[in-house]
Amino acid sequence: MQQRLMTARILWGALFASTVMFLVVLQVAKNPHPEPIPLMAPMLGLVALGIAVVSFLLPSYQLKTVLTRSNVVVTEEADPTASGIIPYRDAPKRRVFAKPEQALATAFMAYQTPLILGCALSESIALFGFVLGYLGHPPLVYLPFFVLAWGLLAVRFPTLARVRRPLEKAKDAVFPA
Repeated sequence: MQQRLMTARILWGALFASTVMFLVVLQVAKNPHPEPIPLMAPMLGLVALGIAVVSFLLPSYQLKTVLTRSNVVVTEEADPTASGIIPYRDAPKRRVFAKPEQALATAFMAYQTPLILGCALSESIALFGFVLGYLGHPPLVYLPFFVLAWGLLAVRFPTLARVRRPLEKAKDAVFPA
């Protein structure tokens, strides 16, 4: 489990680092275009906002579809967190994964593609900033694209909860303690 999470974090880190490298290259490279095209910044800004929305919608739709179709065995057990149980009565039940290791493996396999897709779409926003900077726009114009990309990447940092939660939601079950 820890190695799978580390793999996701390495992928995330590589995509995050590439946006920083774009900014470094932009600072080092010579600008061949002394006159920026004024209409480029607002047009790329609109496209970047659209991509920011799609970077959440498309991966979550893909993840939900894959997890809904997955064959993960779910069973019921007594809910240990239930309160107010009346003696000599049935305790409230909760749905749990019968094979938690298999369920977690399924969750990791399904999580990786949407992670890469969402991060790549976020990275493309930094590329728009790179293009604007390379075309001669000032930092006040191109830096917001990098900041937006970094923000979108930061909210996608892989954690175990982010891997497990979509499967739990799709199957309406929890991992046993």
